[in-house]
Amino acid sequence: MTWSTWQISPFVTSVFFVLGVLTLYSVTYSWLTTGTHTWNVNISDDTLNTWYGVFYMLVFVFSIQTTVVGKSVSWEFMNFQLIAITFCAYFLNIHIPFYSFTPIVIVYMVFNRSIGYWQSWGHAITLMIFFWVLNVIHEKYSNNRFAFVNYMLVGIFFGGLLLHKNGFI
Repeated sequence: MTWSTWQISPFVTSVFFVLGVLTLYSVTYSWLTTGTHTWNVNISDDTLNTWYGVFYMLVFVFSIQTTVVGKSVSWEFMNFQLIAITFCAYFLNIHIPFYSFTPIVIVYMVFNRSIGYWQSWGHAITLMIFFWVLNVIHEKYSNNRFAFVNYMLVGIFFGGLLLHKNGFI
């Protein structure tokens, strides 16, 4: 999604790409819930949402990263990792313990060939804390009239922190 790959603005391609990914999730989740109801599978919609949401976002993030593994621009799709975490924590309302992402993070760093770098550990810890803070905000402030402001401030803080770590700021 960069100028070197596409001849149009990376922002435009990123918006349509992310919207496509989220729409695909919505459609496939709808198919799954319809199927579980039709076949009388004993699973709640919330449980299905949690497991499928995490699985879907893992496939999304890992498949995006395969295009840049081992290259000097492996940080290029960090914004999609942020989107995946925000989507799981806020939009899908997935509340799993943030430490359960530790095995996923380790597998991801092995996959990305970055397990030996302290920056990768800092990035991973920052993303896990971001997920945890989003869950805390949702639990404590979701009924607050200005909940959007809390989410925006947290998003700006963690986005700025991660962009600064990667040399953008």
